[in-house]
Amino acid sequence: MRGEVERQAALMLGLTPDDFVPKDHPLRRIKPLVDSVLRRMSPLFDDLYRSGGRPSIPPEQLFKSSLLMAFYTVRSEPHFCEQLRYNLLYKWFLDLNVEDEPLHPTTAGGAARSTVARPGIPATVAPRVGASGSKRCSAGSRRSVPAASCATWAGPATSSGSN
Repeated sequence: MRGEVERQAALMLGLTPDDFVPKDHPLRRIKPLVDSVLRRMSPLFDDLYRSGGRPSIPPEQLFKSSLLMAFYTVRSEPHFCEQLRYNLLYKWFLDLNVEDEPLHPTTAGGAARSTVARPGIPATVAPRVGASGSKRCSAGSRRSVPAASCATWAGPATSSGSN
């Protein structure tokens, strides 16, 4: 007898994206380093944004999105935002919940470029993330983030030892 395809019913999950990320995934080592750097940069971000108006995309999510795009060689913001809809690893790294809507490519791309291009931002982020994370991107795991991606995003400040 031929089986029939049954429509999937909506489920209420008691799971978070963290529950789906393998315990030995290399991003589990990178995420605390990036979060630490971004916490230290919070006062700088506060100075960049006005106190009034509608809320923007958190700059922490913009930077983390840029890192994911570099690590996984995602070709464009629209492609990344499409993947963010269903990729639980990306949602976990960005501190999003399963049901959260992904970033919109037109908003995320422009906001990321304007935030990253502000004076002092690249000089502050690259050395901190690169120095603390590039040596440990893939150590001791079958899964890896390409070391070249880590070094590329870290920029020349970490490879030459000067800024």
